[in-house]
Amino acid sequence: AAALVFAVNHSLIKAAMLMLAGAVASRAPVKTAAFTAITGLGKYLPGMGVLFFLGSLALAGIPPTNGFISKLLLFQSGIAAAEWGVLALIGVSSVLTLVYTMRAFRRIWWQAPDAEVKVKASGDRLLAPILLLGLVVLLGVWAEPLVSLAQATTEWLLSPAAYVAAVLGG
Repeated sequence: AAALVFAVNHSLIKAAMLMLAGAVASRAPVKTAAFTAITGLGKYLPGMGVLFFLGSLALAGIPPTNGFISKLLLFQSGIAAAEWGVLALIGVSSVLTLVYTMRAFRRIWWQAPDAEVKVKASGDRLLAPILLLGLVVLLGVWAEPLVSLAQATTEWLLSPAAYVAAVLGG
């Protein structure tokens, strides 16, 4: 069940973060994959900064986000199965995720631009990331429905008799 909750939560977080990355990149004065093109651009996009910061916390598994619930469930499962290597990987990946996302956040929103930047006017298209990140927080503070559904789904999938009965109608 922990892996299923993680998969659902991670897909919500990643989708929001990718949409935010696209929104920031679309406002850059030049089209390039170079990080230098968006350094300091956040000075002109403070609302996107709040959303990016929240998404970064969720990816790293920090409360009050659903990423925390996912990592907590994975830790509980790892402890129950005595999978110490997996627990170490989860912990290390969380720390590394926080480091790389905060590095990007610092570079885009805290670092001054190299020169005065002319930000392209664009429809921000932030409704979807706002809704997704709202759901990320909601599922972080009220995770019970998703966790219960994941547990029921896992039990059903791991019960061959129930699966056969559902598929074959017998």
